[in-house]
Amino acid sequence: DNRGSALYIEPNHDMWGGGGMISDVYMITDTDIVDNGGGLEQNLGNSNYGYYSELYVTGCRIWDNDGPSIDIYGDWAWDGINRWGLSRVRGAMVYVERCSINSYASIILEGADDTGGPDWESVMGVQFTDNSIDIEGEELVFILGAYPDCVEMTAWAEIGHNRYFRNFIDDGLELMMYGGRNLNMDVLIYDQKFVRPIASGLNLIAGTLVGSIEAHQIYGKVTIDNVTVTDAGANGINFTVIHREMIGAKNRGTLEMHGVMIDGVQYGIFANDMTGKVYDTTIINNIGQAIEIRFSTFDFYSCDVGPVNTANIKVLTNGAARMWFDVDVDVRWASGVVVNGAVVSLSDNTWATIGVDTVANDEIVGMGYVNSYTILPDTVYSKSPFLVSATYLGLETEQSIDIDSDRVIDLVLVDNVLPRLTVNEPLEGTKQTETTLLVKGYAWDMHSGMEMVLVTIDDFNWFEAVGSPDFEYTFMDVPEGNLILRVKAMDFAGNERMAFRSVLVDATPPPIIIIEPVNDVFSTNVPILDIIGVTEVGAIVMVNNDPLTLDHTLFSTTVDLVEGHNEIRVVAMDRLGNRAVHVIYVELDTIAPPLVVTSPAPGTSVGEESVTVTGQTEEGAMVYVDGELVANLDGLFTATVKLSEGPNVIIVMAKDMVGNSRTVTVPIILDTRVPWLQLASPMDGDVFGPGGIEVRGWVEGGSIVQVNSLQMEVVDGFFSTNIIGSEGTNTIFVTVVDLAGNTNSVPVTVWFDTTAPTIILDSPEDGTITNEDTVEVSGQLMWDEREGFRDISLLINGEFAPFSATGEFRVQYDLVEGTNPMTIRAMDDVGNSNSEPVVVVKDSKAPFLLAEATPTFNHPVWNKAATHKSLVYIDGTTEPGAMV
Repeated sequence: DNRGSALYIEPNHDMWGGGGMISDVYMITDTDIVDNGGGLEQNLGNSNYGYYSELYVTGCRIWDNDGPSIDIYGDWAWDGINRWGLSRVRGAMVYVERCSINSYASIILEGADDTGGPDWESVMGVQFTDNSIDIEGEELVFILGAYPDCVEMTAWAEIGHNRYFRNFIDDGLELMMYGGRNLNMDVLIYDQKFVRPIASGLNLIAGTLVGSIEAHQIYGKVTIDNVTVTDAGANGINFTVIHREMIGAKNRGTLEMHGVMIDGVQYGIFANDMTGKVYDTTIINNIGQAIEIRFSTFDFYSCDVGPVNTANIKVLTNGAARMWFDVDVDVRWASGVVVNGAVVSLSDNTWATIGVDTVANDEIVGMGYVNSYTILPDTVYSKSPFLVSATYLGLETEQSIDIDSDRVIDLVLVDNVLPRLTVNEPLEGTKQTETTLLVKGYAWDMHSGMEMVLVTIDDFNWFEAVGSPDFEYTFMDVPEGNLILRVKAMDFAGNERMAFRSVLVDATPPPIIIIEPVNDVFSTNVPILDIIGVTEVGAIVMVNNDPLTLDHTLFSTTVDLVEGHNEIRVVAMDRLGNRAVHVIYVELDTIAPPLVVTSPAPGTSVGEESVTVTGQTEEGAMVYVDGELVANLDGLFTATVKLSEGPNVIIVMAKDMVGNSRTVTVPIILDTRVPWLQLASPMDGDVFGPGGIEVRGWVEGGSIVQVNSLQMEVVDGFFSTNIIGSEGTNTIFVTVVDLAGNTNSVPVTVWFDTTAPTIILDSPEDGTITNEDTVEVSGQLMWDEREGFRDISLLINGEFAPFSATGEFRVQYDLVEGTNPMTIRAMDDVGNSNSEPVVVVKDSKAPFLLAEATPTFNHPVWNKAATHKSLVYIDGTTEPGAMV
């Protein structure tokens, strides 16, 4: 809501001849500039020598302003043909990035001058990128210009990746660059799309402003990358060079274009007095010519611009347009395999060699760009047709082709020579016992090369061998019998050569049938073993490496066994070396099985008529307990035996599978009598105090004694312990367990008393002072329900004192002069006691007294104390605490 521009900048600086310089930097970031008379305005003014400015506008929204969104300008002059700025600044840079604008934008940086100081360098530059532009019927105008006296000015511009939301009333983008004497162009325009501009999509103008005929020039480069122009009313891209004075002017500047699309324009590309390189550019649906260049030489690489003729590509006045196309050559055998090592040659229609290369790594050969056409002012010079050839080890192919676009030329080499093949393993007629068949050999082809070697033994399933030129393959688990091995070598041209080998495979060993012994695994206690068996005719038979004489097919022998494990190996081998092995495992056992009775222990006394017998023996052995067969589980056995009162003998026998046996006897005593117990303490009704409950007595030798589940130590049949009970009635259980497990338990009920009687002392109070010879001690005793007054004792300073059956007491106690400490104690029959300490002081002496009256004097006549005053003061000392 400003009536003028939101921001107005104008320098006032003149350092002409002084060499002084000043720089200003303005940064406007993330700002909304709306509803003003104008947006951002910078006036470079007039004659601001030595001034340099940088303006950064980033992330701003410049909308709905009455005037231009961005307007940068300065004073300028005009001679009727050319204009130039009068700001005379060293330079100015404007950076507009990530902004949104919806009104006219004009960035005119003119009047750069480097003559004001010895080290001045002039540059005018603009960066206009990543912006959103919604301008109704307006174009973007950028002018980067120098003052005519400026020796060297750099025009720098980066314009790209902007989005346009409206059509253009004039050019899509206009960029003018003027130097004084020399202009250095450093321009990049990229990622732009211009739709339906009334004039040109891009209008670029460069020139110099010096008015004399001294040498002046344009150099540097303008790069256009990924730009689209659609439906322009004039040129798609227009680049015009204009010098104020043509005499002495040179242009060494370059226009370079990449990936440009020009569609539906009046004319495609117009340029004058310029060197150009154009890559990957398309010009389609143009009304007039696609290209018009004057005093210029342009090279077009991989471009599609329509017909190659002087009507579509116009070259006027000392210029040329050269059309270049990318050519690749793919050389393959008829089978489609690349011919590595083939030499490729490309020559034009004058037989001049353009390029030679070799195929490698299965890749297409790149011959590079080929100049097919050169358009001159009055003719088109063509080097087509081109001759492409490929040779490899005496084989050759060639092709004549017109090149008017990027091409991949396919050449096919024909190879009709069979590959070489030698099979080294197996040899013809080989006999073997292995069921694996190893195939080795050598295969080679000098032309197209070996594609693969295939092998088969059934003429149905083919397998590819490994390696080249030396190859090998291993068949696994081949069938027995006569086999026909087929080996096929194939080159990349499809030629094949075959080889054959016959092989006999016999992998079956001779049979071994053992008649005696019947079983292959068994145990015996006989140390000599007879072996009888049969095998095939002609076989060699060995038993434990000792050869046997074969009676047609029958063989027999004897073997001496050793104690324990015996392994007897019967081997039969046929003439091809196939071996069969039959193993007989015999366990010779002449040792009785081990036998251990783990329970009961010999001499054990038990209190039950039945006893469980457990033990361990050899796994599989038969176990008898007192003649009864019992189960043997993994060498462990259990049986129940009935006993009679007194001594018993249990007989246990173990017999192994071959008849060896061992016997163990276990003597045992059955005792079912209850053990005796003589309890000395406690007796029912006994009372115990804090010292605990004494338990003691005598038991049968060897017995275990438990007092309330606590096991006691028994020495020579005697036991003794003290336990702590709970307040009140307690039942003590004394339990005896003899060696046979018989038990005897005696309960005893006792009283456990830890509560002392209570003393309520009425007199004397602690700290009592008296002049009497005695003091009365009185009070009340209280005891629990178990006790009677006869169970209670009252002591005063250790001497018994009387009290009533109800606990009341009143006693006269003799005192001595001075402090008398007294302890009144009540004690029950089990030693629980309670006491009350007090101190009584006997004082039967009068207090001492010393008194004096003041003021006084001794009367000389009366010889007595006398005073002249009507009042005297009496003071003195006496016993502490005495009343005066």
